[in-house]
Amino acid sequence: MRAALLASVALAAALLLAPPAWAQPEGALQFPRIAGAGGVIDRGTHPAPEPGRTRRVLFDLHAAAGPGIDPGLESVARLLNLYALAGVPDGRVDVVVLLRGGATALALQAGAHERRFGVANPNAALVDALLSAGVRIEVCGQAAHRKGFAAAEFDPRIRTVLAALVRREALLAEGYLLAP
Repeated sequence: MRAALLASVALAAALLLAPPAWAQPEGALQFPRIAGAGGVIDRGTHPAPEPGRTRRVLFDLHAAAGPGIDPGLESVARLLNLYALAGVPDGRVDVVVLLRGGATALALQAGAHERRFGVANPNAALVDALLSAGVRIEVCGQAAHRKGFAAAEFDPRIRTVLAALVRREALLAEGYLLAP
């Protein structure tokens, strides 16, 4: 009898504490282009196909990354996953990530990151995945100088540009949309 009472109380508590059905997610996150980062769900109307259009997007990252995955890089992965979910071919997506200010450290090679911060770079795998997906990552030479980073410390796949201010203006003039 006591066991039945405890089971009833546990069931009642579980029902009362569980979020209502309308608050439950409608499925698991998907990662159609960048595995493990920027998960998306297939919900809502997909954009109309535009076979000849190339999406040109600029991410201007300037905030210092805290521990864990950088939210700006996570947003880049999410955009790529959304485009893939919407059926936009990989070849029709052109993304540039511009690193400046506190985000400059995202361009460091693994060894340089460990020497400077004493820990492995938590963003290394995501940077690799983004570069493999065709994302161009560029770092501000002026910010690198102000932060005291040597050119040899940067990942050689990441291009150093003269200045983020100059590069941003050029990319916007070329028709890149600045991601929010």
